[in-house]
Parts: sequence; structure tokens; C-alpha cells
Amino acid sequence: MPTRLENIEEFELASRVPRSAITGEILKGVRQLNETREIEPFLREIISDKTATPHTSTEIADILTTHLTCAGKPYLAAFVNKGKSNPKVTSKEIAHQIVRLLDIPGIGLAILLAVGDIHDDAKKVLIKIADNAKAEYMIIDAIDVARLFIAYHKICPNDGTPYSNGKCNKCGSLISDQVELTLRTYEEPSYTILSQEEDGKNLLRKYSVEILTDPHYQKQTLREVIKKATHELLHNNNDKTHFAEHDVGRICLFIYLDLRDRQHANWICRALWINPNLPKSFRPLDLGGNERLGEIEIDWNPQYRTMHDHILKRSETKHECIDKMDNFFYEVEKMKRTGDNYIEEYYKGRLQGDQFQKIMAEKEILAGKLLIEIGDQNVPPLECAECDQILHFMTCELHNIFLPFANGIKADWSWDNKLWLVRDAQKGYEEDKDRFNYERKKLK
Repeated sequence: MPTRLENIEEFELASRVPRSAITGEILKGVRQLNETREIEPFLREIISDKTATPHTSTEIADILTTHLTCAGKPYLAAFVNKGKSNPKVTSKEIAHQIVRLLDIPGIGLAILLAVGDIHDDAKKVLIKIADNAKAEYMIIDAIDVARLFIAYHKICPNDGTPYSNGKCNKCGSLISDQVELTLRTYEEPSYTILSQEEDGKNLLRKYSVEILTDPHYQKQTLREVIKKATHELLHNNNDKTHFAEHDVGRICLFIYLDLRDRQHANWICRALWINPNLPKSFRPLDLGGNERLGEIEIDWNPQYRTMHDHILKRSETKHECIDKMDNFFYEVEKMKRTGDNYIEEYYKGRLQGDQFQKIMAEKEILAGKLLIEIGDQNVPPLECAECDQILHFMTCELHNIFLPFANGIKADWSWDNKLWLVRDAQKGYEEDKDRFNYERKKLK
């Protein structure tokens, strides 16, 4: 299976340099990189691998082996690096090198990195060998090489020339100019407002805003998203979400990287801006976060990754979710009809009060178990989430039909109160059932 440069944890900063930022001038410089003197040392510095591989006249392949991490899983990775001596990378030139990857025991990731033009036949050879080795594979072309080395400050982002003694020998820019270079070469942070709630009860308004942003962004970029979103919410007069700054007491942002996370309120962080002109007596409580950006407080969620992985493991496909909902709907409806029959029998005088009480108490236990079972299912896909939630509401109302007669209930309800609660739950069930059928039809 293929993997991407950004998926490697040791290369994560490359996600902040878009391919569109790599100019022809940068590529011209990158294509002059030497695999032994520049490419391999740069990779080792980024990976923090201090070992050295000798490259002698008897060595057929320039293969760098190291350990990389992808999606939390460690891999033994092998790089076949091709530098400026190979302006065209074809299968004829690299086949004998790629085949040698099969001799590396335990290889989990085969990587072809080249600053020249990689032909399709060379890619096919890599894919075939990786498949034979039961390994993942990755192709790093000249643009990705530029992204990687710019992100980790190995080459100049103006012309692709390697830094020497802290500066670019071609244009003279300093490696210490990284902040300015980041603003010019990194992606402009982007985000989408998912929801916006206003609390206008007090003199100054309070806003809670949910934001979705790129899952590949690292903390540094997320900080820029927070600053940008807060600033634009306060100052962008052309935006419908614009707030008049003097009217706002607080803006609280909840940052999400995945819509599935939002279903479980699993934000990567939340941020709070409080109007600095507020008197101390009117100041809202802080978040208790661990970082500040001027007037903005940031609270990072230490359990985000653990919860995110749990959500992914428990996620299910649309087909699986629909089958599950249909089966549960059948069970819920069956129990509801049974309950209605007993209730009708009681009103017609065919069931005595003590018999009715006993039967309803037994059904309450079964309805409670069904409610727990439905609530303990995997995470539905977003398109099924509304329907799945309504099914849960239906099951709650089903349980409420029997609940007033549960054994050990401590509520001081009269018999008339219990019957009223039953009728109210029946009404709520039918309303939820109509809503479920409406949402279910939309999933066909």
C-alpha cells in the first residue's frame, strides 16, 4: 500500500509546505543535490539517525536504512536515493537497486527518493518489489524533496540551494530568517466555521464557535488558525460572522480536525479570547489552559489522539450502520407493539392492576437492556448520525413506557400519574418514529 510524505511522523512538518509553493527556481536548485554529500546527510539529520552507511565502489545500491513511524506504527524503512547524477530515473537504471530491498530482513517501508524525473516504469518496479516484500511503499519526487528540506531548513526556500554556514551561498538569505520564510512559503492556514452560538443575556455578548481545520496541521499552524479566526471574527466587516469588538466580552473557539471527532466533542484544543477592557468584576473564568498567545488562552486536549484513535476503531461503514439500525428498529417496534397490547388489555379490563404491574416491570428490564445495547454500538458515519441518534431517542421513549412500573422505583407516583407517563411516552415514541422513518428514507 502507498503512503504519503506527511504520514511519516518524522517528516510531519512537510505538511506545512504546499506543493504549489515549490517554484521552478527552487526545483532547479533541488535537482542539483548530491545523494551522498547532501540528500542522505539531510535525511539523517531530520530523522536524528547518527549512523553512517559507507558508499564504496563495491556497493551496487545507495540504500539508507532507518526506522520511521507512520500512524503510530514503527517501520524499518529503506531509502533508494537518486541525486543529480540521475536526471531521468527509469526502471533500467534502478531495477537492480530496488531488487536488493528484498535482501533486507523485516523491511516494512520501501522508499524511492529522486530529484530527477521519475518515469512510470520505475514506479511500477518499486510497487512490485514492495508488494513481494509485503511492505508499504512511498515515492518522494523532486517537489516533495523540496517540501521536506525547506520545512526542516536544509535548503533555501528561494532557490533550493543547500545552506552553508547558516546562509544561502546563492541569494545570501540566512537560515535564521525562518519566521519570514515560513510566512512566505507555508500554506495560509484555513478553517471552516461549523457552528456559532451566542449568549446575549449579559451586557457583553459571549460567543462559542466550532471550527474545522486541516488534520495535517501541527501545533504551530493551529496557533495561526486560532489567531486568524479570532481576528477575523472581530474585525472582518464583510463577514456575516463579524462581531463588533466593543460588544463582545468573550469568544471561545473549539478546534476540530475531523467531523467524527465533533460527534464526540473531541476537540484538539479550545481557545479563549476575553475583551481586555472588561472590568475585573465582569471578567469570565479562564479555561485553565497551558498556553497563551497574547490575549488568547489555549487549552490543548492531552487525550485527543487516544480518543481519536478510539473513535476510528469504533467507526463503521454506511452499509454496516444501516443494517444495524434496521435490525434494532425491528426489535424496538416489536417490543413497542407488545407493550401496546398489554396496555390495551389493561384498559379493557382483561388485566388486573397487579398483573399489569408485574408484566410492565418485566418489560422494563428488557427495554433497559435494549437501550444499553443500542447505546453501546460503534460510531456511525456522519450521514447516518442523525438517524442513529433518533433511533436512540425512540428506544429511550420505549423504556419510558415501562419505567413507571419498574421494580424498586422510588418516585412517589400515583397509579394515575404512572398511566399518564405511559401515554406521554407513547406519544413521544410515535413522534420519534416518524422522524426516524423520514431520515431512514434519505439513506436509501
